[in-house]
Amino acid sequence: MKVKLWIKVFGAVCVLLVAATVAAISVLKSMDFNDFKTTIEAYAVQATGRTVTIQGDLNLDISLSPSLNMSDVTIGNAAWGKDQPLVVLKNLKAKVDLMSLLTGQIDVDYFVVNGLTLNLQTDGKGLANWEFDLPEGDVAQQPRSSGLSFTPRVRDVRLNNVDLTYIDGATGGTFEVLLASADIQADTFDSPMSAVIKAAYNDVNFNAQADLGSLHLFIGAEGEAFPVDLTVKAPGLKAHIVGSVEQPRLGMTVNADVTSQVTNMGTLGKLADLDLSFAKALQARFAVTGQGTHYAFSDIVVKADGNDVTGALDLDVTNKRSRLSGRLNSNLINMPKSLQSSQATGPVFTTDPLALSGLQGVDLDVTYGAKKVLLEGLPLSNVSTKLKLDAGRLQIKPLKLSLGGGGLSGVIKLNSASKTPKVTAGLTIKSVDIGQVIAGLGYGDLASLKLNGKLDVKSGGDSTRALMQSLNGTVTLSGRDGRIKAATIKEIGATEISCFVGRLPIKNGSVIAQAVMLDTPKFDAQVTGNIDLPGERLHLTITPQAKSTGLVSFAVPVRLKGSLRDPVIGFDATEAIAGTVGNIVKAPVGVLVDILGTIIKNDVQDPCLKMLSGGKTTPNTSNAPSPQPKPQAKPKPQVANPVQNLGNALQGLFGK
Repeated sequence: MKVKLWIKVFGAVCVLLVAATVAAISVLKSMDFNDFKTTIEAYAVQATGRTVTIQGDLNLDISLSPSLNMSDVTIGNAAWGKDQPLVVLKNLKAKVDLMSLLTGQIDVDYFVVNGLTLNLQTDGKGLANWEFDLPEGDVAQQPRSSGLSFTPRVRDVRLNNVDLTYIDGATGGTFEVLLASADIQADTFDSPMSAVIKAAYNDVNFNAQADLGSLHLFIGAEGEAFPVDLTVKAPGLKAHIVGSVEQPRLGMTVNADVTSQVTNMGTLGKLADLDLSFAKALQARFAVTGQGTHYAFSDIVVKADGNDVTGALDLDVTNKRSRLSGRLNSNLINMPKSLQSSQATGPVFTTDPLALSGLQGVDLDVTYGAKKVLLEGLPLSNVSTKLKLDAGRLQIKPLKLSLGGGGLSGVIKLNSASKTPKVTAGLTIKSVDIGQVIAGLGYGDLASLKLNGKLDVKSGGDSTRALMQSLNGTVTLSGRDGRIKAATIKEIGATEISCFVGRLPIKNGSVIAQAVMLDTPKFDAQVTGNIDLPGERLHLTITPQAKSTGLVSFAVPVRLKGSLRDPVIGFDATEAIAGTVGNIVKAPVGVLVDILGTIIKNDVQDPCLKMLSGGKTTPNTSNAPSPQPKPQAKPKPQVANPVQNLGNALQGLFGK
């Protein structure tokens, strides 16, 4: 009987428990949790210092692990921010372990967020709109009258369809990422978090895996560093970031090392919104430290297709225009061959607008040096310069480099802030072997002649064609004691160059051969005509003059005409001019002294000067042409091998 009695008592208790549970569930189900929205909103305002509204319904699914559903939640922006909310949450679902409430904890199995819009921005002065002005102390640490701890144990946070926009208050730049999904897991509130993320930016899909600090560190105010170990992968791209970030409230102090490998430059081009198709692969690493509006990038190493850049830079985003300063160095910079080939077709100078807008968004003060630069095969070495960019005004000063055994130095300025972009250049050429330059451009080892000279030009325009149309200035060149190496010229016995002078004024894009002359022991020659840069046409005539009757058939004018890309070389033996050097048109001594001054020290008795001036040794300040000897009668035209040899030599020079 006693056993049966206990069974009955136990059964009765179970019935009472079940009845009580059913009654409690019925009461909970009968409650309208929307009545608590005002209370929840008030608590959220206290926690964030922002306006918070819940426009959707609050629902509670009752079970041993009940879940709370919330929709259409908005958190306001900072008072100085854009007229848009900081957070717009479409739907949130949280599942809570009911049994954990017995221990005084809130044990959340997971948060699931579907549809989240985040509008993050800075004010350009060190403040961020995700920094909350909290009341006294940290709300997360305030005790609750219910006896429950407010530090929940969250195991899993799942985010779906997150649209994140970041606006840089200093530059006005906008960065937007669509987060398809993110699964962030942790054992407890104080345990490290791990995350798996799928996102898209500029039509590039990428995945990320991260090992992070705890949620407690992320939202706390203790000042401890929040560790980050992030690996990002996209088609042909991998980046690894390891370091730490301080809490936003403490200035967003960053201390991290970044490494990346890119084998698909198309992916990087989309992410950077640049055309990088000319490159094949890239490797980069650097360290970044800083907070607020100042960041330092040190130990920079970038390698791409044999090119390299190293150095250190400082970034200051305090003002409207970011400022980048520091020093960069290179062992080798080589213009990609694919870029060179793309420049070998179509117009040399186009009407395409110059991409100069980026020069007005950042200021620069960067010193740069390179041991070797290959510019379309032309070797430059010992390059050093300082780049200064201020409000769209770029100054490259001083610019120094070695070329053809000599040097080039000067200043280049570009003003992109004016209504019409303006360019000025003043360059000095010293002992540059033109033969090495020609060989470097791929035309063969034709000559050896060291040139001195100056280039002073200015122009304005928003395209390369416009720049050529308004190009004005002067180019002067002079050289002496050179050698001719082209086999076809050597066949006529000319191997030495006594001297060369060239004065080419430029007027509205027309390069005029005002005084361009070459002297050798066997012959001399004058170049007349012009180069039409806007029209991309050549109109030049080379008039050789033999110094002996044995080379009379060599004196045939040669025409250089056609387009800059595809010049045509023509000569006519019927125009042969008989005689000696006296038949060539000479330049005034005053002009020659001006050009040759750097190498003959104004010695008007210099034999090269005497020859080129027709034997006149007194400077002609009037710039009037020298008196011409009476031309001799033309002999019967002869067609000899030297004429053909000259044509072959010129064809080789122009790559024909």
